[in-house]
Amino acid sequence: MGLNTNGALKVNFITCYQVDNSMDKIRKAPIWSKEDYLIERDLKRKNR
Repeated sequence: MGLNTNGALKVNFITCYQVDNSMDKIRKAPIWSKEDYLIERDLKRKNR
């Protein structure tokens, strides 16, 4: 994840398929917002 130059959230996804419930896990995962990303990013920077 990252931010574009205009401040919008930018995400690149790589999709892999495996014979298990990976797609179900992705569908049930929480939806991230720009605010969630910024909080997580700042926490990681503080812990370096």
